[in-house]
Amino acid sequence: MHRLVLAIALPLFLAACDQSPAPTPSTTQQPASPAPSTPAPQPSSGSTGAAATDPLIGSWAASPANCAAPIVIAADSFQGAENSCTISGWTDNGDGSSTAAMSCQSEGQATSERIKMEPLFGPQGEGIRLSYLDRGGDPVTVFSCPTPRTQ
Repeated sequence: MHRLVLAIALPLFLAACDQSPAPTPSTTQQPASPAPSTPAPQPSSGSTGAAATDPLIGSWAASPANCAAPIVIAADSFQGAENSCTISGWTDNGDGSSTAAMSCQSEGQATSERIKMEPLFGPQGEGIRLSYLDRGGDPVTVFSCPTPRTQ
């Protein structure tokens, strides 16, 4: 009987002595090298792309009756009833509005001015609050003119 106990105890004793952990996939594999990270493209400081100006692009007027002669804003121009401006750059103001730097011709006079444009979405429809920064006047609110239907 004594031999039987030794025959059972010896393998248990030897198994208990070997305390090295069994290899696992996490200990046998080399750590994966981190994927190369490519920084996201950043816009240049203060400038905005076309996506930021999209809500501002279109035809606008103070009332539907004025849509016959609207203000027309494009990514590179601002056209009004009495002036024609080339937009040389856009600045994201960080508050949902943008400011356009413009070179304008109005009644034979050349001027440079800035206009802050803030998109509005309200009960009267889609609109823009225009603040002529170099004129010192009160802001003007204009609303989207309907797009003419093509037949």
